[in-house]
Amino acid sequence: MIPDRRITKYLEQRYTKVHRNQRHADYLTECKQESLLPRCTYIPKYVLSYTRWNKTTIAQERRRILDKKLQEAQDRLLLVNANFDKKFFEIVSEHDFDSAQINNYKNRIISNVCKTELSRDATRNKKLNLLRQFHRPEPVKFSVINYTSSTVPQSVIGILERGPRFPIGGKPNSVKLMGQFDSFLAKWNKFMTETGISPITRFHLKGRAINFHEALSKSFSDDKSAKKIRDFQKLNKN
Repeated sequence: MIPDRRITKYLEQRYTKVHRNQRHADYLTECKQESLLPRCTYIPKYVLSYTRWNKTTIAQERRRILDKKLQEAQDRLLLVNANFDKKFFEIVSEHDFDSAQINNYKNRIISNVCKTELSRDATRNKKLNLLRQFHRPEPVKFSVINYTSSTVPQSVIGILERGPRFPIGGKPNSVKLMGQFDSFLAKWNKFMTETGISPITRFHLKGRAINFHEALSKSFSDDKSAKKIRDFQKLNKN
């Protein structure tokens, strides 16, 4: 028997939190990937009057704020998603559903929420496009000081000017990533068990984490910066 409209409405309200948090996290992720600084990273003028930061420092601080906001959004998304899954499976377990009916019912909830959130999603996309058009900052460059007797080529200096957090290519170590994921999953599973998360939700989250591992294992580019740095270090070991 399909749950009545009141219960379905309750689950839709729960999933709305998931949807909004997911879209907000996606928005912040795109801002970070495209070096955009959204409104949530704005530093009030009265703060700047005390700090007297230059443009480079302001941009660095706003990027730090963006990183913090993104982490908070991702943590919040995991929580609301786990809460929705817990409530959803508590409710469907009280009804005589097979796996196909469960999937259809969940997809119907997701579809209804996506329809009601179309306007909000469009507004968010508009904000992102405006940022792309008007607020793209210039890349921050760090000063490189050579304390050695070796001459550093301009091509290497250009790479170092990006700063310590800028990725320079290279293929991830899949085995090391796997070990770190195993450690993460063990701690996460312990936390979920202690907080009463259902076994089916733990199973689904584990599957998502494994998908993340696969994506991270394939996350590398053809950027030759790492090779240029290594070649320079081989020729200048001192």
